[in-house]
Amino acid sequence: MLLTSTIAAIEFDGDEVRVAQVRAGGKQPVLDAVHAVTAVYAEPDERFDAMVKAIDSALDALGGTPACYVVCLSSAQTIARNLTIPFRGARRVAASVRFELEPYLALPIDELAIDFTTVGEFDGETEVLAIAARNSQIAEAQALLEAAGARLDAITVDVVALTGLWSIAQPLRGLQAVLHLRRGHACLAVTYNKRMAFFRHLPFSSEMVETNPDAFAREVANTLRAFASKWRGKEAVELLHVTGVQLASDEAAALQQSIGVPVESSTMITSIPGAAVALAEGPSGHKLNRWEAVLGAAHGSTGRGFGVNLIGEQQDVNPFIRDATRHVVFSGVLLALVLGGWALYYWQAANQYREEAATLRAQQETVQMEALDSMEEGLPDDIDTTVFTDPTLLEILTILGRRLPEDQITLHNIRVSPPGNRLPWIIVEGEVGNSGQLQEIFAGLKTEPRFRFESDPEVRVEGSTTTFAIKIMRPEPGVS
Repeated sequence: MLLTSTIAAIEFDGDEVRVAQVRAGGKQPVLDAVHAVTAVYAEPDERFDAMVKAIDSALDALGGTPACYVVCLSSAQTIARNLTIPFRGARRVAASVRFELEPYLALPIDELAIDFTTVGEFDGETEVLAIAARNSQIAEAQALLEAAGARLDAITVDVVALTGLWSIAQPLRGLQAVLHLRRGHACLAVTYNKRMAFFRHLPFSSEMVETNPDAFAREVANTLRAFASKWRGKEAVELLHVTGVQLASDEAAALQQSIGVPVESSTMITSIPGAAVALAEGPSGHKLNRWEAVLGAAHGSTGRGFGVNLIGEQQDVNPFIRDATRHVVFSGVLLALVLGGWALYYWQAANQYREEAATLRAQQETVQMEALDSMEEGLPDDIDTTVFTDPTLLEILTILGRRLPEDQITLHNIRVSPPGNRLPWIIVEGEVGNSGQLQEIFAGLKTEPRFRFESDPEVRVEGSTTTFAIKIMRPEPGVS
């Protein structure tokens, strides 16, 4: 069972930032809001700050606090390769993908972020689709989101996101091909029994469909033949679906004659709940998959559709627990310093008590008078006292330890955010035996007077593994 989550999905198209707020996790994503902002700058070295300003403006226009942030890269920024792993087994295959991919690369593999999806098993071997992007592109996206005050949770690719969105209305049996037309490029994907089996970036514009249909059809036919020549199964592609435009009957017939399989077309945005906010942009809102990529990215991030995360390897190091450990160590050192300082102070005070008794009494009276004056005046309005009323990290861990029994769940990450951040106050992530146990645990957490909850836990089931994320807000409404 997958519960819905509010997700902010972001795509960079040149200097334009497109952001969609999506409720995802159900069978279909629901589009709540969209906003597009173009970064304006005069010199190239001003681009980063301009992009951060555009992201911040777009996120503010959406309103609300998303559960996570997802970035969608263009297929032009990625490398895709079908690999044959000479054995089976999920762990062994995952450990071998980098080794098997490296001979096909023209640059060092350490410069790439890599994810993969399993296509299927044939004759004791495993076919996988490996997807990679440059670390520099990943780092740029992370830096932009961080500078805008948001933590990036996943990075996917437009062709994967679009195919996942298209798959909602498809039976996905055997081999199926889909061609996604976008502004400035296209991407063709092939699915095999609900799995991504192949994709290729096609560097031609959507105008080629009308201005040079023969070249367009030839490029599509060559791509399908390239896939068929390496496909190890007995199935064949029997239908090509085109998204992003509604082909005229003569255009579809001409393409069908050139590639030898039937052709269908559609604009996916028109069938998505909440699509009116995108269609309100005018004619561009439903053409060339303008908003469908971010919709599919949000849909895939919840475990539905086709999920690819190019920063998944980074998240395996559990940065939340690492950061929490640093805070605990720092707090311990600080406490030791404070106690040592007070001990030294009182030792000196004891030795000098007789000589300085009168002086200390006078100072005490002065301090008391100043304290009373301060209490009457109160603190200035511009001072945020939230941080002083928050429980300490040790108190938070004590509450969580009491409410999260270790014999029922396994904790992966705990992160605490300062006041004023876009993120919830506390995020707890881990594994649980089943969703029923999680509901009992969550019901106990809701009785804690220091915690406030705006949404139910996010649950994701993959095989026998049930993972969850619980978002905890500060008790005062309006403070994250």
